[in-house]
Amino acid sequence: MPADDPLLPELRRRQIVRWLEREDAVTTRALAVHLGVSDLTIRRDLELLDREGALCRVHGGALSLRLAPLAPDRP
Repeated sequence: MPADDPLLPELRRRQIVRWLEREDAVTTRALAVHLGVSDLTIRRDLELLDREGALCRVHGGALSLRLAPLAPDRP
């Protein structure tokens, strides 16, 4: 996805979830580069998706729910 054609937030979040269906983990930076948005945008998306139970947010990225039991305890 070119940086000058960012995805709508809903579509971008769907792509993040799909990525984690294929891979067990992803970094914030890798998502930002792949989706053509800022790291801050990705962090916000990951926080929202974590609250919705779609993934497990960790420092520097996210884990698929398959790995969630391996994630450090969160407050």
